[in-house]
Amino acid sequence: MAKVMAERTRMIHELLPKLALAVAANEAIQQKFMTAVLTRLSRIETMVQMIIGGQIVEAEGRSPVCEEKVKKHVQEAEAFIS
Repeated sequence: MAKVMAERTRMIHELLPKLALAVAANEAIQQKFMTAVLTRLSRIETMVQMIIGGQIVEAEGRSPVCEEKVKKHVQEAEAFIS
């Protein structure tokens, strides 16, 4: 019985540091992924806001919105974001 308990204790002391390192590495990877996703979503949100803003401004103008102006706003938004 004492041998079994000693073996379990030894295994626990070997495995716990390995487990802690694995958990820390996984957490770092998840943090990098979350940061990348949030950055991408922020860029998408900015682009959508710029496009909508441009469309609102053009819609309030006297001339109707044409596709060339919308494409121009999209290109300007993409250039601004990248």
